Amino acid sequence: QVRYMVKLSKQAKIVIAIVTVVFVGVITGVVTWLILSGSSNRISSSAPVTSAPTTASPVTNAPVPTSAPILLFQVPVSSPPPIPVLTSSSYNVIHDWTGKDLYPDTNSDWVYFTDGDPTLGTVDYALGATSNLLKVQDDGSMKINIGSPEEVDSTQNLPAVRMYTADTYDHGLFIMKASHIPEGLGTWPAFWLTGVYDGSTSAAWACYGEIDIIEGVNSVDANTSKNKNSLHANVPSNGELCDQTGVTGIDSVYCGPTTKDSTGATCGCSGTEACPYNGCGLTNSDTESFGNGFNNNGGGLYACELTTDGKVTIWFFKNWEIPDDIESNTPNPDSWNTSKITADYNACPGQFQKLQLIINTCLCGQWAGAQFPDGLDENEKWTNCNAYVRSTDLTDKAYWMIEYVKVFQKPT
Repeated sequence: QVRYMVKLSKQAKIVIAIVTVVFVGVITGVVTWLILSGSSNRISSSAPVTSAPTTASPVTNAPVPTSAPILLFQVPVSSPPPIPVLTSSSYNVIHDWTGKDLYPDTNSDWVYFTDGDPTLGTVDYALGATSNLLKVQDDGSMKINIGSPEEVDSTQNLPAVRMYTADTYDHGLFIMKASHIPEGLGTWPAFWLTGVYDGSTSAAWACYGEIDIIEGVNSVDANTSKNKNSLHANVPSNGELCDQTGVTGIDSVYCGPTTKDSTGATCGCSGTEACPYNGCGLTNSDTESFGNGFNNNGGGLYACELTTDGKVTIWFFKNWEIPDDIESNTPNPDSWNTSKITADYNACPGQFQKLQLIINTCLCGQWAGAQFPDGLDENEKWTNCNAYVRSTDLTDKAYWMIEYVKVFQKPT
């Protein structure tokens, strides 16, 4: 009986050994399958995103297939890092002019205006183009000055600069950053856009419109340091006037004439419209937005957006308020502080086209001359303005100091 029990024990041992080998083999196979399965997941997760169908969900959000085996345990598989979402400005930089880039003598992007001043100012732009009035500074800024009375005789107009872009624009984002704008009695500086009139048609100013971004006159104190933005428009063929009804602070509802024909008139697309000298404007209440106040505060930046449907919006930023995306050439006006908008005009479809950017300094003329604050009879203001600028050296005040001018456009 003992010998039988021993015999049975040997048989049991054999059975146990066989079962152990089978069990270990099964476990080893399962573990190997899990490892290989996890490795496969990692490989497929690292495949380029572009290889996946456009309808596929991101890897991290992919649902578990219903046919997948249910396991009691699983080898941990690390998830791939999230795919970054690339963002870019909707505006592309077209021009980025700094320092010497603003020099018409060496850069064909800019052209000197050499005709007589259309505003009848006490300036000679042809003489200004040859008087070395533009100088690049050590910090890379461009200084644009006027001439001194000592350079001309007592009855001659002073050398000054009016320069414009060779390119024209129907839409875009136009920016100037400056540390100094011409100031002083008799000065009339402007940074603006106006249409090109080549004489091939009867079209005249302001058939293609005008947008004044920076403009003012006779800046000597806080009260005269408020920038004025203006639009000048025409009577379009479709009869849709540039109507600014509802715009807070606007000084005129219509930015141009209301009828196509006016006796003796020489402006507009027909050449017979009344000239929209006044246009429609908004004066900035900020006493550091122009001239003397702007300069004493270290300058700032102006941005003007013209959309394809003719909507004009203008911002003014002091140096510490300038959005980073402007400096990086990826501007997104939708993200800018709306409190910095100084002009938010109603859209005027078809009113603004073939526009050139212009930088100029006028002396006296139809605005600064007419508003010259000499306290004398109104009829003598302009005459006395002319006498003043012809006898007073304004070169230490009446200059631009421009860090850059930029133009951006959206793809069309």
